[in-house]
Amino acid sequence: MPKKVALVIGNSEYKHLKGIPPAVRDAEAIAGFLREVGFHVMQNTFGKENMPYTLNMGRKEMRMLMYEFKELVREAELAFFYFSGHGVQHEGRGYLLPSDIEDLDDPENLPECSFSLSQFITSMVNVGDASKIFILDACRDNPFSLMETNRKGLAEVQVARRKGKLADTMIFYAADVNQAAYFDPRAPYSYFTEALLESIKEPLELGSIFRQVRRKVVERTKAAKLQDVQHPWLMDSSIRDIYLISPKPQTTPRPVPSEILPRAGERQVLTIKGVDFAFRYCPPGRFRMGDDSSSADWEKPAHDVEIPSGFWMGETPVTQAQFRVFVEATGYKTTAETAEQRGVHVWNGNEWKWDKGALWSNVFVGANRPVVGVSWLDTVAYTKWLNGLGLGSFRLPFEEEWEYACLAGSRGQYCFGDDESELGKYAWYDANSKHETHPVGEKLPNAWGLRDVHGNVWEWTNSEWTGNYEAFRGKVRVSKYSQAHFDKLTQNSNTDRVLRGGSWSNIPQNLRAANRYFSFPTNRHVSVGFRLAKTL
Repeated sequence: MPKKVALVIGNSEYKHLKGIPPAVRDAEAIAGFLREVGFHVMQNTFGKENMPYTLNMGRKEMRMLMYEFKELVREAELAFFYFSGHGVQHEGRGYLLPSDIEDLDDPENLPECSFSLSQFITSMVNVGDASKIFILDACRDNPFSLMETNRKGLAEVQVARRKGKLADTMIFYAADVNQAAYFDPRAPYSYFTEALLESIKEPLELGSIFRQVRRKVVERTKAAKLQDVQHPWLMDSSIRDIYLISPKPQTTPRPVPSEILPRAGERQVLTIKGVDFAFRYCPPGRFRMGDDSSSADWEKPAHDVEIPSGFWMGETPVTQAQFRVFVEATGYKTTAETAEQRGVHVWNGNEWKWDKGALWSNVFVGANRPVVGVSWLDTVAYTKWLNGLGLGSFRLPFEEEWEYACLAGSRGQYCFGDDESELGKYAWYDANSKHETHPVGEKLPNAWGLRDVHGNVWEWTNSEWTGNYEAFRGKVRVSKYSQAHFDKLTQNSNTDRVLRGGSWSNIPQNLRAANRYFSFPTNRHVSVGFRLAKTL
């Protein structure tokens, strides 16, 4: 029998009640972590074939799994129960709701249609000698439209122990007694589980981890200016120190040179032939890519992306002065000068048209304006020249890196949130640009110091256009691009490449962080430029 056992349930999709978008993702991430650290995580063997382990569980399935879990706990040393979904209380008792519960009109029906927390935890506490952990991200507002309950969130669990039975137990609620827990429907995880996932991977005693989670949730819900500051609450009657990851032997850590551990948004400036190139550091992390609320299918489905390595991103799009250094040093001729169809697609004040005489050097002229009218092939030539200078490894960003850097931790549609009325402070677009580009850096930066991530010019990326994100549905996409991978992809010039950011000619909808478009590698347009990335 396994010594470490876990039951993880995530109910997002309720047949008769409003859903909770993050609940399944919360459960998947917690279950994945527990498997990594050696837990036997129970799977659903009932109902639909190939149904993901314990997601969107009905009452019959939950009851059978809870019974099986209880039997496993008899012989275990450590038991872990996690529930994310709807939970309510009535007359001082808390209940976990299965996904098929009806929209009840009488709270007296709760005991027979849901699961009493006190009864479940009492039955678990009185079984075996395992240390037992219960984590409940279920402190929601009343989801029933036909029924009123007398309190928010969950009630304190009353555990009836057998005489002489020690309750080596920790119960961690996402919010305080009688308080509702919050989630942002656009975020990958709830505020509570996001903080838990960050902290639980440390080799610390579980009580210390829970205190750390509490601090993070309080800080983040306070910063989000929600209706109430969320305070996770712990009931702890544990006897032993509980570790999910064994602490490593104490050793004196070797000092790490500070220059290889930059801070998020730290600035680095390189000077090439008298022209400054500024970069901002984007740290490793995870974010939710795409937008399920969009009308554009190519932004769906939204999915989690892991950025395992930090990288440097150009503080602004490449300027005409920065591009001129390259042209003057190499004598390079752009695609607009060498292609069979010369010129650039321009706006003449009334319509878009092809101008055979237009070049990067004679449209929207200004040393500090973004360079436009360059093809994707031109940007590749530019990065190859930079890489020959011995100043680092330069490339175009891949589109998930671009969206991650653009948001810089924001959970909104823009780097500053969702308030479209604020866009003019951060971007040049159709409402304020007067149909032309503007010098870079005049608008407010995002949280990591990047400027012009919304508007001014579309930006080439190195990603090949693949339509939608179906290949990543239900998965965590890991961005593991290397300089070698970039070099390999640049050899293919026959595939559309992704454009990001929107431009001076676009409406606010097209400036959202998740918005994407594409163009052929040889195309040139007066609204398209590019931004550099630099490998750490």
